[in-house]
Amino acid sequence: MKHLFLLMLSMALFIQIHAQTVVQITAYETQVPTSDFVGLENVKVLKGQNDIYHYYIDSYTGDGQDVIQQAREAGYEYAMIVNLADYKNCCNIRSAPRAPSSQDRINKLKSIFFGFDKSSLRPESKHQLDLLYQILRDHPEYNTELRAHTDAKGSEEYNRALSQRRVDSAKNYLLAKGISSSRISTNTYGEGTPIAKNDLNGADTEEGRQLNRRVELLVVNSSGSILNGVVEEIEVPDYLKNRH
Repeated sequence: MKHLFLLMLSMALFIQIHAQTVVQITAYETQVPTSDFVGLENVKVLKGQNDIYHYYIDSYTGDGQDVIQQAREAGYEYAMIVNLADYKNCCNIRSAPRAPSSQDRINKLKSIFFGFDKSSLRPESKHQLDLLYQILRDHPEYNTELRAHTDAKGSEEYNRALSQRRVDSAKNYLLAKGISSSRISTNTYGEGTPIAKNDLNGADTEEGRQLNRRVELLVVNSSGSILNGVVEEIEVPDYLKNRH
């Protein structure tokens, strides 16, 4: 009897937790038929903030990772688990502007960084983009600017294209969470604006090149001014700083 009770309790907890989450497949600024999601079943849609259409699946077994994998195989790279309470709030309630709290100031945004010749987002990069998303969600009068850079390995033309792929990864992540493209501006710089030295005395330095492989996240107010103090300045060791 004790084992049966524990089994029933675990099932109840699973149902309770499962009922609080959905798998968001993607989000678009214009509505598309759910029948367009070939290979995915039971896709639903909700119209959210800023007239963004969120496409999701809420009927699945397990933790939803199989649905995420299936969606990504179908080409929806940014499929993710979304808390249902937050999801409904985002879709049904337009947040009123509020002043940044002390907690906002503590949780400063940080620039995001990439592996060599990579444009895929690291887990810590997604965390920073989640923080940026929260700021944009809570402050509909704010916009963001994404500035993408590379290190000096490779040709200038290749690095310009690589910085474009990196900024696209960051932008697409925000779009998938429901931020309108009209609120996201992007700039690509390739290898032209290093924040650190790519080499020391002619020798390659991975630490400096890693700092250069970045996308800077900026928050812009309604008048177009960059909000200083929202994003943490990149710390460059003194011996790696470029002297002008």
